[in-house]
Amino acid sequence: IGDREKSLAAGMNDHLSKPINKKELFESLMRWVAPVDRNKVPIPLVNVNKTDANIDDSATFDHIPGIDVKTALDNLDGNHKLFHTLLIEFERSVVDIPDKIGRALSKDSSDDDLKSAEILAHSVKGMAGNMAADGLFDAARVLEQGIRERDREKWLDLLTKFEEKLEEIVTGIAALKLGQTTDNRQKAETTNVQNVDLDLVTPHLHKLSVLLGDNNVLAQGSVDNLKPLLVGGEFAEWLRQLEDSLDSFDFGGAMEPFLKICNTLGVEVVCDDA
Repeated sequence: IGDREKSLAAGMNDHLSKPINKKELFESLMRWVAPVDRNKVPIPLVNVNKTDANIDDSATFDHIPGIDVKTALDNLDGNHKLFHTLLIEFERSVVDIPDKIGRALSKDSSDDDLKSAEILAHSVKGMAGNMAADGLFDAARVLEQGIRERDREKWLDLLTKFEEKLEEIVTGIAALKLGQTTDNRQKAETTNVQNVDLDLVTPHLHKLSVLLGDNNVLAQGSVDNLKPLLVGGEFAEWLRQLEDSLDSFDFGGAMEPFLKICNTLGVEVVCDDA
């Protein structure tokens, strides 16, 4: 007897297995939810957060080993931003799961240990299903079943295959993150330099060079004036380093990030090492 039969026998109207298929979900709702007259039913007002409603989902995912990207995005209505969040959360959540399962399946494992291992395999199965990672889904399902049936002779082989499928995806996500970070940094550096208004920025840099040379605490005010003029990319990091140095009155240390900003923009300044 399958899960569907068990659900119906228990009195349920219908049964949907995980991972949830959007088409099957709506078909089930259409079977069981009675239509209503919209003119007679008040529709609650929903406060839509504009920031959330206009999330930039321009990130693209051409290929991630072990994941059917097209199916995963279809399940999420094409929401690239949400898919990216799921990938990062998945990578963070599974980092130590193979080790935990391996320890739980040791020779001296108790029933509680085996139950914990079964739950861990089940959780990965659910996450894999949501991301359309079919290979990992099957490996986690078989491992979960093997643990439940106490088939100890197969555990090592099942766990090894599970780790291989998991590692394939985690490595793919790490490569994706590295590639996006590099691309974004290069894009930010090029774009931000081009968009800097040197006529506005240069006087602030000249003033800041004098204040730093004089070890003047008013240098922080000049940094504050530069923030809205130098946005993103390397500039944001250099300005943060500047602030950190000034917070500890390390005017010499503040010179390094300051000069990086000036050199990147091609602005010549004279700094006294007073």
